[in-house]
Amino acid sequence: MEQQYSESELIEFLEYLASKNLLNSATVSSRKAAAIKMLSAIDEDEKRDLRKLDRDLLFQRFTNKFGKSFTPESLLTYKSRFNIALNHFLEYKESPSTFKIGSSKKPPKENGAETKDKKRATNTATNFNIPPTAIEPKSYVLQIPISNGTLVEIRNLPMDLTEADATKIAAVIKAHAP
Repeated sequence: MEQQYSESELIEFLEYLASKNLLNSATVSSRKAAAIKMLSAIDEDEKRDLRKLDRDLLFQRFTNKFGKSFTPESLLTYKSRFNIALNHFLEYKESPSTFKIGSSKKPPKENGAETKDKKRATNTATNFNIPPTAIEPKSYVLQIPISNGTLVEIRNLPMDLTEADATKIAAVIKAHAP
């Protein structure tokens, strides 16, 4: 079935992780947002089978299309979150009955030649040879476009943000409005 490795199947898989409490909902939300944004840089035909995706080329296209909207750190965060999400998705598709979060057995197969970015990433979170559990970020940057065209960034949001903490943050921000 052609659709089983599609973008929509990836998103459905991420929602499944949250619905079954297999992964923190904030973590799922950040990975889902990264996947949707990264995949928006390619056409619909390329989204039909994510196994064939050249991740380096995808990141280059994403950076070219949206790079000016993000800090270099945010770009790498999106890349890392997308790669972790895709790795888990492909592992799940390979063996749903034995799938466990953080049980990455091998790095993903990549298409394309090595790039300078990949060589530089040897000891960073974007290195595909590091298991996802070893590079799991503890916090993330939330970017929110607001009505006047400004992009607001909220930094250091914990991946395990509670509803109580979110309410507290929202109240502080609301207090700044006239």
